Amino acid sequence: DGSLLWQGRPADPESAIAVMPGEGPLRLLPDRDLPARDLIAVAARLRELAGDREVRLVTERGLTP
Repeated sequence: DGSLLWQGRPADPESAIAVMPGEGPLRLLPDRDLPARDLIAVAARLRELAGDREVRLVTERGLTP
């Protein structure tokens, strides 16, 4: 449904950033049904909040070792 989840729970970018570990890139796994404009908006907000950290869009394939 395009909701932002952190560890399986609903979150907004501000609360998600507050609890994410502080090192390494932030990885964002988008819902394939999420409209692109919404994905871009969430990614942009995370970039604003992340400071120097990278925000990366990943696929399910990118999550497997």
